[in-house]
Amino acid sequence: MKVYERCLIQTYDSSLKGSKNTLEDYKDTAWLRSVEQNVNKAQQPGDPDKAGIPLIEAIESDETPLRLLLGTDAISAVRGALNARLNEIDKWEKISVKTDY
Repeated sequence: MKVYERCLIQTYDSSLKGSKNTLEDYKDTAWLRSVEQNVNKAQQPGDPDKAGIPLIEAIESDETPLRLLLGTDAISAVRGALNARLNEIDKWEKISVKTDY
Protein backbone atom coordinates (compact mmCIF):
# COMPACT_ATOMS: atom_id res chain seq x y z
CA MET A 1 0.00 0.00 0.00
CA LYS A 2 1.36 3.42 -0.98
CA VAL A 3 1.68 6.21 1.58
CA TYR A 4 -0.99 8.44 0.03
CA GLU A 5 -3.65 5.75 0.46
CA ARG A 6 -3.31 6.22 4.21
CA CYS A 7 -3.21 10.05 4.19
CA LEU A 8 -5.87 12.21 5.74
CA ILE A 9 -6.25 15.50 3.93
CA GLN A 10 -7.19 18.57 5.99
CA THR A 11 -9.20 21.34 4.45
CA TYR A 12 -7.72 24.81 4.10
CA ASP A 13 -10.00 26.50 6.61
CA SER A 14 -9.53 23.87 9.29
CA SER A 15 -5.73 23.96 9.12
CA LEU A 16 -5.28 27.75 9.19
CA LYS A 17 -4.94 28.98 12.76
CA GLY A 18 -4.09 32.34 14.19
CA SER A 19 -3.87 34.18 17.46
CA LYS A 20 -7.00 35.68 18.99
CA ASN A 21 -4.84 38.38 20.60
CA THR A 22 -3.67 41.32 18.51
CA LEU A 23 -0.99 43.93 19.13
CA GLU A 24 -1.75 47.54 18.31
CA ASP A 25 1.74 48.00 16.81
CA TYR A 26 1.00 45.39 14.14
CA LYS A 27 -2.57 46.32 13.21
CA ASP A 28 -1.48 47.98 9.93
CA THR A 29 1.07 45.34 8.90
CA ALA A 30 1.11 41.72 10.01
CA TRP A 31 -2.47 41.73 11.26
CA LEU A 32 -3.75 42.87 7.85
CA ARG A 33 -2.02 39.90 6.24
CA SER A 34 -3.62 37.57 8.78
CA VAL A 35 -7.05 39.05 8.15
CA GLU A 36 -6.53 38.75 4.39
CA GLN A 37 -5.72 35.06 4.73
CA ASN A 38 -8.92 34.45 6.66
CA VAL A 39 -11.11 36.53 4.36
CA ASN A 40 -9.76 34.91 1.18
CA LYS A 41 -9.85 31.32 2.33
CA ALA A 42 -10.91 28.89 -0.38
CA GLN A 43 -10.60 31.65 -3.00
CA GLN A 44 -7.33 30.35 -4.48
CA PRO A 45 -7.43 28.97 -8.03
CA GLY A 46 -6.31 25.50 -6.98
CA ASP A 47 -7.70 22.94 -4.58
CA PRO A 48 -5.37 22.49 -1.57
CA ASP A 49 -7.05 19.18 -0.77
CA LYS A 50 -5.53 17.79 -3.96
CA ALA A 51 -1.91 18.67 -3.02
CA GLY A 52 -1.15 15.57 -0.96
CA ILE A 53 -1.16 12.97 -3.70
CA PRO A 54 1.13 14.88 -6.13
CA LEU A 55 3.54 15.59 -3.26
CA ILE A 56 3.76 11.94 -2.31
CA GLU A 57 4.04 10.85 -5.96
CA ALA A 58 6.97 13.24 -6.37
CA ILE A 59 8.63 11.96 -3.19
CA GLU A 60 8.19 8.34 -4.26
CA SER A 61 9.46 8.96 -7.80
CA ASP A 62 12.92 7.91 -8.95
CA GLU A 63 13.83 11.55 -9.59
CA THR A 64 12.53 13.69 -6.72
CA PRO A 65 12.22 17.28 -7.97
CA LEU A 66 14.18 20.08 -6.34
CA ARG A 67 11.07 22.24 -6.73
CA LEU A 68 7.55 20.98 -7.31
CA LEU A 69 5.07 23.54 -8.55
CA LEU A 70 1.49 22.80 -7.63
CA GLY A 71 -1.18 24.21 -9.90
CA THR A 72 -1.32 26.01 -13.20
CA ASP A 73 -1.10 29.35 -11.39
CA ALA A 74 2.23 28.38 -9.83
CA ILE A 75 3.61 27.13 -13.14
CA SER A 76 2.55 30.32 -14.90
CA ALA A 77 4.02 32.57 -12.20
CA VAL A 78 7.38 30.80 -12.13
CA ARG A 79 7.63 30.62 -15.93
CA GLY A 80 6.96 34.35 -16.08
CA ALA A 81 9.63 35.10 -13.49
CA LEU A 82 12.20 32.85 -15.18
CA ASN A 83 11.48 34.33 -18.60
CA ALA A 84 11.99 37.81 -17.15
CA ARG A 85 15.37 36.70 -15.79
CA LEU A 86 16.37 35.20 -19.14
CA ASN A 87 15.35 38.42 -20.91
CA GLU A 88 17.49 40.44 -18.50
CA ILE A 89 20.47 38.14 -19.12
CA ASP A 90 20.05 38.59 -22.87
CA LYS A 91 19.70 42.36 -22.49
CA TRP A 92 22.96 42.72 -20.53
CA GLU A 93 24.99 39.91 -22.13
CA LYS A 94 27.27 42.21 -24.15
CA ILE A 95 28.30 44.03 -20.99
CA SER A 96 28.45 40.91 -18.84
CA VAL A 97 30.95 39.10 -21.09
CA LYS A 98 33.43 41.99 -20.98
CA THR A 99 35.09 40.35 -17.98
CA ASP A 100 36.23 37.33 -20.01
CA TYR A 101 39.88 36.99 -21.03
